[in-house]
Amino acid sequence: MLIQFSLLILGFSLGWGLYYLTIKFKKFSKTNLLIPKNKTEVMSRILYGVILGTLYFLVSDKIVTSVENFNFSQLVILFIVLAVFTNLIFLAIYDLRHFEVQGLMSLSLLIFLIALNAGLLLFCNNLSTTLLWENNFYDPLSNVFAGIIGGCLTGLIYLLTKKKGIGEGDIRMAVIMGLLLGITKLIVAFYITIFSASIIGIIYAIRIKEFKGVKIPFLPFIILGIVVAFLYSERILTIFQNIILR
Repeated sequence: MLIQFSLLILGFSLGWGLYYLTIKFKKFSKTNLLIPKNKTEVMSRILYGVILGTLYFLVSDKIVTSVENFNFSQLVILFIVLAVFTNLIFLAIYDLRHFEVQGLMSLSLLIFLIALNAGLLLFCNNLSTTLLWENNFYDPLSNVFAGIIGGCLTGLIYLLTKKKGIGEGDIRMAVIMGLLLGITKLIVAFYITIFSASIIGIIYAIRIKEFKGVKIPFLPFIILGIVVAFLYSERILTIFQNIILR
C-alpha cells in the first residue's frame, strides 16, 4: 500500500495547486501557489486535493493489486492514466470557475490521446489491446471509432443548434471521451453524464426558483462520466445485466 498512499499524498498536493493554475490560465495574478488568500480558497483547494488524491489512490490500487509482479510497463501505464486524470480534473475545475473549456489543456490532451491510440495501432501486433488491470483493457481500435462517433454526434448538435447548444470545446471533449474509453465505456459515461447533470440541474433550478435558461457548467459532469466509466464500467454493466436477466 506504500505506492497507493504515496500517490494519494501526491494527488492531494497537485490538487491544491490546480486551483492556482486555473487562475493563472486566466492571467489573474492575485493568488499564490502555496498560500490561500481566504477561507473559500482554502476549502476549494482542500476539495480539489481530496478529489485528485482519491483518484490517484483508486487508480494506483487497481493497477498495483491486479498484477503479481508490478513492473516497468505497469508503472508507465499508471503514470499515463494519472497524467490524463490530472488534466481532466484541471479542465473540470476550470469550467466550474470560468464556464468554458480551457483550450490549451484540452487540445494537448486530445493530441496526446490521438498519438497514443495511433501508436498502439501502428506498433502493437494484431491491433492487440493493452491490459490496464484485471478485466480492464485499453482497446485503440474501439477508442478510435468511439472518438469519431463522439465527435460527429456533438458536431452535428453544434451545427443544428447554430452554435448555441454546445461549443467547440465540447466537441473536443466528446472526442477525448471516445479516445479514452472506447465504445462500451463511452455508452456508460454518456448515461452517467446525462443523469448526473440532469439531477444537479433540477436541484439548482429548484433552489434558485428559475427553470428557464438555467446554466450550469457541463464539463464536470462529462469528467465524472469519464472517470466512473473508466474505473467501474465492468461492475456497472454487470449490475445492469443482473437486473435485466432477473
